[in-house]
Amino acid sequence: EELGEDFLDTHLEELEVEQAPALRDKVAKLLNAYWKRGSQKSAVFVQKELYRKYPQHEGLIIQPVAMNPEVFNKLPKFAKSRDLRMKVVQTGLAKAMMPLAQVVDLMTSKVIDGKEQQEVVNKMLDALRMTAGANGVLNQARRDWAKTQFTGRMSALFSERPPGDSEWLLGSNLTERVKDINQTNNLKIA
Repeated sequence: EELGEDFLDTHLEELEVEQAPALRDKVAKLLNAYWKRGSQKSAVFVQKELYRKYPQHEGLIIQPVAMNPEVFNKLPKFAKSRDLRMKVVQTGLAKAMMPLAQVVDLMTSKVIDGKEQQEVVNKMLDALRMTAGANGVLNQARRDWAKTQFTGRMSALFSERPPGDSEWLLGSNLTERVKDINQTNNLKIA
């Protein structure tokens, strides 16, 4: 039985959200660039450099949790890999909390002068970059998981990272890529 138009309309309505007023163009461009770069493979190396800038503060318990070794050691290889990838996402989110915590501490402890204002902006931008990087890792983990649900030639769809500005996990050109795979598989050697 087909789900019908009502089902699709309900899900389209869920995607519609009120939008806040636009940010200044330069800020929007910067955030969009961070978001796109966060989905690129090289982002992991940039993230590690950012992480070193923000060590864990004494007294905070913000950290990713590890799977219990009794359970982790019995997981199949792919499940272990997926768990570790999700832990990388948690690490990114935990690390993004550090500059945010510092900003809150600064903003609530004294009046901020021009130099401190620049420090606050830098910390906020670092937090945004880390969050975007965590999003990129999470997207790849989702692609990797989905790949396990497909066998044969279609699993190639999950290997390629789409451009960072695609609204779709597997890229905007999925239909075209499926056609290409099917045509390639239909080639005959003379």
